[in-house]
Amino acid sequence: GWLSRYEPLKGGVKSVRGLTRPAILAGRRAPTKARPQVAEAAITTPLCDAIEAFLDLHEAFAVAFKAFQRALRRQFADTLLLRLTERKQRRHVQSYGDLLVDLAAALDAPGTAATLRASLRARYGAALIDEFQDTDPVQWAIFMGLFAGSALPPAPGSTPAPALGSALPLVLVGDEKQAIYSFRGADVAAYRDARATVTSHASLTENQRSDERLVLGVNHLFGRARPPLAEPFLDPRVPFIPAVPKHPLRLHFAKRPDRPPLELRLLQDPNPDAPRLGAPAARTLVGEWLAHDVEAL
Repeated sequence: GWLSRYEPLKGGVKSVRGLTRPAILAGRRAPTKARPQVAEAAITTPLCDAIEAFLDLHEAFAVAFKAFQRALRRQFADTLLLRLTERKQRRHVQSYGDLLVDLAAALDAPGTAATLRASLRARYGAALIDEFQDTDPVQWAIFMGLFAGSALPPAPGSTPAPALGSALPLVLVGDEKQAIYSFRGADVAAYRDARATVTSHASLTENQRSDERLVLGVNHLFGRARPPLAEPFLDPRVPFIPAVPKHPLRLHFAKRPDRPPLELRLLQDPNPDAPRLGAPAARTLVGEWLAHDVEAL
């Protein structure tokens, strides 16, 4: 609450900025007979000097105040995390994130690491991880330590655990174009690190879901990238690999047999005065389109 008391000062600072020498000179109008030109020397007054000194102090205070706010927020977050951890331990509660962090800590602890790793490797002789584009550094370090024969990165101040030696089969299935869970902590950079680490790569190029015309339409759309957008996904690390269709034409539009297999539709608010298309209007438009498409089958 007391931090908000600083906010009213900002309005006062804005009101006195117009009384500084540069502001007065910048705001002068052209001289007339009734209003002669004011010389710069005439603006040199103790009041102007005091205002400019005040503004200099205020600027220094504002910088220090922002740094204090950042430090206070960081201390609050650290304290909150500590109290939350203590409360969960008292109530014997774990979140999904706790499961990962606690396992990583146990695999790195000198007293438990060797036994735990040996037990997990004996129980799971291989691993296949789907949707791996939504991994994070903690998960990737765990799997590397268990299956790839590499030790987990040591925590600061700890002794690195020895490598496990022989690797176990580890298959990662993912597509970074589908990495959409960064808001949940997923880190596509961890996926790229994993992709650069594994010894072999393979692509599932046969599309067994969509009809042939749709697959060929998508291939045509993304395979024709031209400058300035030479990369279809704006990143040279994310290439487009054309798919091979598994199925011929299965879906027929009885009322529109000439309908193209791939359509790009622009959502526009039917109200021309609307500043932008809102979510409710977008849902309505999409619903109408889907109903029309179903009716055309």
